[in-house]
Amino acid sequence: MLVAAVAPLQVRAQMPGYMAKGTKPVTAETVSILQLIANPERYDGQRVQVIGFLRLEFEGNGIYLHREDYERGIPQNGLAVQLPSAITKEQTDAVNMHYVICLGTFVAAPRGHFGLWGGTMKDIERLQVWPGHAWDHQPSSGHEPASQ
Repeated sequence: MLVAAVAPLQVRAQMPGYMAKGTKPVTAETVSILQLIANPERYDGQRVQVIGFLRLEFEGNGIYLHREDYERGIPQNGLAVQLPSAITKEQTDAVNMHYVICLGTFVAAPRGHFGLWGGTMKDIERLQVWPGHAWDHQPSSGHEPASQ
C-alpha cells in the first residue's frame, strides 16, 4: 500500500527567493502538481505547497511539473502563478527558470492566460529556489535566522 506523506517540505530561510512577512511556519499540505491537475475540486481554495519548474514571462507566469514541459510548451502540465505585489525584481530574477518551492492557495479556476493551465496558484507566501536532494538538508520551517 502506498501512503502519501503530508509532512511539509521545508528549506532554509537563506534560500533565494520570496517569503512574505508574517508567513506562519508551514502547515499546508505538500502535494504534487499532478495531484492538483488530476483532482482540482479536492484542492480548490486550499493552501498547498508544491515544487516545480518556474518560468516568469509576460502572460505566462507558471510553475511546471518539469522543465521540459516549459521547453516543449505544455502549460497543461503546470499551474498559472499570480505573483504577490510585494515581490521584488531581485526576488523574481532569483527564482525565474529554477525549480522552486511554492506555498500559496490553489484555485481550479481561473486557469491562467487563455485557460491553458491546470489551475492557478495565488496568494503566494513563499517562492524560493528548491535546492534538490532535500534529504541532504536539515529540515527547517524557513524562519530560522541565517547562519553566520
